Amino acid sequence: MSKKNPADVAADEYFELQMSRARRSRVTDITLIVLLSVLMLAVALSVWFLPQSDFSERENRHLQTLRGIADADDPTRAIADMYADQFPFRTSLVEVKAYIELAGLKMENNGVILGRDCALIAKPDYSPERLDNIEQNAEAVARFDEVMTEKGIKVTVATAPRQIDALEKYLPAMFGESKNLADELLDGAGVERIALGEAISSQKGYTWFLTDHHWTPLGAYYAYAALGEELGYEPLPLSEFRAETVSREFYGTIWSKSGLYGAPPDEITLYRYDGDTDFTVTDANSGEVYLEGLYDESKLEIKDKYSLFLGGDYGHVRISDGSEKPRLLVVKDSYFDALAPFLARHFELDVIDLRYTSARDSVAEYAAEQGIDNILILFGEDSDSLLAATTLTKLKFKLK
Repeated sequence: MSKKNPADVAADEYFELQMSRARRSRVTDITLIVLLSVLMLAVALSVWFLPQSDFSERENRHLQTLRGIADADDPTRAIADMYADQFPFRTSLVEVKAYIELAGLKMENNGVILGRDCALIAKPDYSPERLDNIEQNAEAVARFDEVMTEKGIKVTVATAPRQIDALEKYLPAMFGESKNLADELLDGAGVERIALGEAISSQKGYTWFLTDHHWTPLGAYYAYAALGEELGYEPLPLSEFRAETVSREFYGTIWSKSGLYGAPPDEITLYRYDGDTDFTVTDANSGEVYLEGLYDESKLEIKDKYSLFLGGDYGHVRISDGSEKPRLLVVKDSYFDALAPFLARHFELDVIDLRYTSARDSVAEYAAEQGIDNILILFGEDSDSLLAATTLTKLKFKLK
């Protein structure tokens, strides 16, 4: 009888051991699969049956809900968005993910850079679609300026700087200079404008929010001072205004996007003057009074505290205190809101936000009908601003 190889004996013993444990292991594997399947099914069903939120205060945006799926152009995409927006513990998971990115020394999350002093700085996103929009908008602004000038109506174009430029001193050393493609496209289209970035950055003080893409009221004051010569008024010195801090708990749009919810909040300090409560913000078409005064302090109780200025954005309003002043037509985005209280001391303001007006409304026709001879166009240069949307092309409507 041949002697069996010890290695074969060991292999046989190991195989027998595996076979004896296989049934027990199979039960464990099946149990684990069933538990995970039940957990995944429970989470999936919970999205459909648990109460859903329509709006995220923290992210300051509307959420996709079950009710919205029926009206969606692409129901499949809408369902995917609903799962992303209504996933249980979503906010906490977003924050955990953001801090994991920081722990990996990436120093950014979701397109937001964590700068010095916890400044949250949005990286410009120049997608082909946005660049195309910027180019078309720049051409629309240039053409509008040309035609209005021919009609004897003065047009002043002013741009607020990109947040990444305004907060350049807060950028970590690892992030180099960001090329301003919006600036290049505006120059290429021949848009003559007042770039307000230098007028603000050359000043000391708290001129730009660290969690938001807007300038602070102090930054808006320096923009007001820089526009004086072009718009024909003598800017009042800062000493003519009294500083009043109304909030130390402002978290802006960049904070909402970042997921870095542990970053400290901004302050909002207004620059008030006697008589600023005498103004009304009135619908230019219906005459309905939207706001008494220039500040809606009820907005300090909500997340979107920037809507304190004028009460938010409207399609077409007039801002007046009833006194005789020159009339200024303003085509604007939200940067104007913090600037309005300063300009209101010199002008009756006729304010149009093309984001909230019909494409059938012609700014050129309105200016001619109303006898307006002074127009200010103000928008930001950020890649996610009004300039990067399709909105400014409305300026060309009925432009002859």
